[in-house]
Parts: sequence; C-alpha cells; structure tokens
Amino acid sequence: MKSRSRSVSPRRVPSRRKIATSLTTLLVLLVVGLIQGIAQENSDGAIGKSEGPSEQLSSRQTKKQAARQLKEEMRGAKGDTLRGRAVKVQDGDTFDFLYGDNRKQRIRVAQMDAPEKNMPFGQKSKERFTELVMGKEIALVVNTVDRYGRIVGSVVIDGEDQSARMISEGMAWYYRQYGWTDSLARLEEEARNAKRGLWADPNPQPPWEWRKENRGKKKGG
Repeated sequence: MKSRSRSVSPRRVPSRRKIATSLTTLLVLLVVGLIQGIAQENSDGAIGKSEGPSEQLSSRQTKKQAARQLKEEMRGAKGDTLRGRAVKVQDGDTFDFLYGDNRKQRIRVAQMDAPEKNMPFGQKSKERFTELVMGKEIALVVNTVDRYGRIVGSVVIDGEDQSARMISEGMAWYYRQYGWTDSLARLEEEARNAKRGLWADPNPQPPWEWRKENRGKKKGG
C-alpha cells in the first residue's frame, strides 16, 4: 500500500521592502508622539507661568489683609510696651521680634532710617544693630503699624533708646519725615560733624532717596 505524501506550502517571508516600510512607519509614529509630548509640556509650562501673577496678587492681598488685621488689633495700643527679644535682624532698622506667647512680629524701629543692605555702609549698620539687640531683653514702645504690616516702635534696652544709640554712632539717619524727637536731630548733627560711621563719606545718600531711585528694581527694607 502506497503512502500518500502531504505537500506543505512554504511559509511566506516578508520582503525587505515591506520590513523597511514597517520600520519607517514605526519611526514616524515615534517621532510624532515625541513632538506631541513636547508640545504638551510647553503648554503646561505656559499655563503654569500664566498663573504666576495671580498667585503674586493673592500673596499681596494676604499681606494687606494681615496688615489691616494687625492695625485693628493695635488700635489704641500707642504707648504700650511689649517685652521680648530679637530673633533675626533684617537690616539696621528692621528685625523680627518674639514676644508674648511666642508670637513673632516684624518690627520697624521708629525715628531712624538705616542704610539699606545694598547701600554703602548697609552691612556695617546691620552688624552694629545686631550687636545691640540680639540676646537682649527688649522693651518695645509701640507707635503705629505701617502699610507693610510692621509694628513701628521705639526699641529700649536697659533704659536706652537704640535709635539714639544708632544715630549718635553714625549708623543711621534721623528719619525727619516720621520723627518727633528733636534731640535725635542734634545727635545726627554731632555724628556728622565728628564724621562718625556713615558720615565719614562727605556726601552719603539718604536711604529714602536710594529707595525712591531703586523702586521697581529691587525692594528696599
């Protein structure tokens, strides 16, 4: 009995042309996907940037609200004395004050205006003020709350007004626009005549003029 042999048809192998076409198509799809991904990232980045100003506006509104709240809280507190200590000095007339039940508040020292940090003598003024207030028991005599939400007051240590100390050493100007003590003007004149501190410069620029010139470039203190 003769056995029948089954014929097997040969498997078709893709031609090189078809393989090349498939690879080209795959490569095109990968490139398109990559381009779309980059476009999406740029779009997301643009959205994030567009939200920046609104976030800044919200921050400014929060600060203004906090300043209004502090002003209301301090209404009628003029002349009151808060006792505490300095925890951080910002510059020659501004520092963070810890008082009461561990409450921290930014303080602007009354009646004096020290050089800004980026001004000539600004760093020396900051260093001297740091020596005077850090680690000391401070009696802060409240005057007002400014538009930045800082308490403005006289800093008294061991019975001595530190505005008078800084002005007499030539570390700050008497802030005539907001001052009320004539003796501080005399101390400034004495320091100028003796060329103490910043008065070693024959024509130092007052910080209020420097802030006016640099407003919009960089915030002053």
